[in-house]
Amino acid sequence: MAEQQPSLMRRSVRRALAASGITAAILYTWWQAIEGARTVSVLPQAQVGSPLALGRVELTPLSLQLRPAPTSDAPPLLVLSAQVENVTGETQSAPFGYPPRLVVIEADTAAFDHPDITLLRDRQPLRELQPRMPEAVEIAWQVPKGWQPGELSLTFFRQAFKLKDNLYGRSNWLGYSAAAHMAVTPELGP
Repeated sequence: MAEQQPSLMRRSVRRALAASGITAAILYTWWQAIEGARTVSVLPQAQVGSPLALGRVELTPLSLQLRPAPTSDAPPLLVLSAQVENVTGETQSAPFGYPPRLVVIEADTAAFDHPDITLLRDRQPLRELQPRMPEAVEIAWQVPKGWQPGELSLTFFRQAFKLKDNLYGRSNWLGYSAAAHMAVTPELGP
């Protein structure tokens, strides 16, 4: 008995499916290679006194101190003193986003909340930042219960600028990505 040959249509469909599967695998591998090249696996090390370009602002960390509690019932504070400059051409009402996503502290067992950012010249919360006017600020976290002083890992985040965003079709500051890492032991402050 003679073998029955599949129809031309069935053979074409099988070949098209096989070709599309191979094409999808090649495109996926190519995309993974591009993503691997775009994302930095090891962040650059930030140094005290060296400026960091973080999108809208340039931040220069100056010191990290562990300060006693301002009142008897409050926890101690971990304070990063820094100089910050708005590098855009307009006043920024939320230079670090909301909630502020400028720097994140990573400790072994403790979780630090969002920091308070204080403008040193008038001791008021930082509400807006004028263009090209460097300002001294303090970024303060309340120390979580059970945290023992030691080396901390600080990760600084950069905000991305897109000339034409997908939602409004205009220039906009979008998401954040890690820009630099700093390992530091806080000094005892006044």
